[in-house]
Amino acid sequence: MKGLDIELKVVDENTIIFAIKGDMNIYNANELRKEFDRHIVTGARLFILNIGKMTMIDSAGIGVLFTILNRVKNLPGQVKIVQARENVKKLFEITKVSKFFTLIDTEEEALGGTPAVQAG
Repeated sequence: MKGLDIELKVVDENTIIFAIKGDMNIYNANELRKEFDRHIVTGARLFILNIGKMTMIDSAGIGVLFTILNRVKNLPGQVKIVQARENVKKLFEITKVSKFFTLIDTEEEALGGTPAVQAG
């Protein structure tokens, strides 16, 4: 089992990119929530989750994604998921997760260069 590695890139006071690498599962999913909690209080409102190097996600990981989405919606703010691998996209489609998240191909698109398309 692979661990979870989260690298942060602060684009500006409003925007943070989380580069997520490895497996996000019941044992480590709360690491993402804790990093998110640290940055939501700073005033950030756009959270880009680059999951291009995330190899798998289980139900606990999906639960953390929904926790983040719900907190950001109440701000208001946005959560965008970038570079999802095919196996993760397929899981998101099967479980209907893709109806709730914006899935985008590149960080540049997520930052506003090209309009995002709502998944689902």
